[in-house]
Amino acid sequence: LHVTVVLSITEHYFNGPYNLAVKSDHGLRTGEVFTVNPGELVFFDCQADSNPPNSCMWISKTNNATKVITVGLRLEVTSYKLAQAEEFLCRAFNNVTQKQDETQFTLVVASLGTGKERYVQESRSFSPLAAITLSCLFISCMLLVYFRRSCHHPKRGHEDATEDFGIYEFVSIPGKMESTQVCCMSCNNAAWYSRPSFL
Repeated sequence: LHVTVVLSITEHYFNGPYNLAVKSDHGLRTGEVFTVNPGELVFFDCQADSNPPNSCMWISKTNNATKVITVGLRLEVTSYKLAQAEEFLCRAFNNVTQKQDETQFTLVVASLGTGKERYVQESRSFSPLAAITLSCLFISCMLLVYFRRSCHHPKRGHEDATEDFGIYEFVSIPGKMESTQVCCMSCNNAAWYSRPSFL
């Protein structure tokens, strides 16, 4: 009878917390400042590299005084309960290594608007520019049409002499009617005889 004994030596390596950070899917973050809409419910997560997992404590800082809000990895804040801006602190603690780390951030309550509202505001801000552009384009087109018509069409009342058929109105003066008819006939006969023979 052969018995094989396998000894497994597990080395426990405890460390942390390291790389402590506060993250949130709500609001707008700029550095250590989170901006949220008034009345919005916001969740913050405290994350760190730690073995075993660290425990977290959330602390509120107002007027150089600190107050423990809750214990756990997540902080829930309703922004209508806050002033305009408030500082928070997340403290991570490893019970085995007896090490701790902390990070702080500022929560600012301001009207951000939803994505749809921001899009509507942007489109409204562009509407005066679009109206001015369309007005200028319309006026330019009308001026172009006006100048083309005035340059390419002859003026009314000044047609070519070949199109003028000589519609005249004669005014008769009493006592001089015969001399006018003779004059007109002689003018017409002279014009007739002066035409070239090939016409």
